[in-house]
Amino acid sequence: MTSRCRSVNYFKGAHFCEINFQIHTIEPEMYRQSPGWIYTAIERWNKDLVRSCSSSSCALNEKCILQPFGEFRCVFSDCGILNVQNTTWNVQDWDGIGIYQHFHIKCSDFHLQRGSGRFLCLENGTWKSDLICLDLPRDCKNLRENGDNDSRSGVYEIYPYGSRARPATVFCDMYTMGGGWTEMTSSTS
Repeated sequence: MTSRCRSVNYFKGAHFCEINFQIHTIEPEMYRQSPGWIYTAIERWNKDLVRSCSSSSCALNEKCILQPFGEFRCVFSDCGILNVQNTTWNVQDWDGIGIYQHFHIKCSDFHLQRGSGRFLCLENGTWKSDLICLDLPRDCKNLRENGDNDSRSGVYEIYPYGSRARPATVFCDMYTMGGGWTEMTSSTS
């Protein structure tokens, strides 16, 4: 039993279970109204099944494991809800926050994404990911500061007027005096 679990959707044919963090009267979209699915909420569960776990002191991301003689122990059950700066959730089927489950997140608008956006929940209750979200570059120097230190001189898009403006196409000199020089050109028709 996990502290976070408030209701369950169960598909008997595939022995597939979805654990919900709320009941359907508060979060109606968590209630599966499809053939083959069974829904049950915590208030309907038999307290005798969970015995000493019904009064456990397990943390929100831990589950209670029954032990002999009315004892219990708490172990990590999930890594908690992700809260990563400059990102938005990119939830896909089968994403979850449980141990060895993965979750997809992408960088929010106006940020460069480095990495896959896949987060893996480790058995110690922490997330592992290669995702880095960088502010859009305002000039060629920002490109180098954002991890493009091995960039070659060439044409790049930058956002000199802020993230909501259209990008400007510029030539970046990445060699002269340490690199990061922005060369803007103008043309008239």
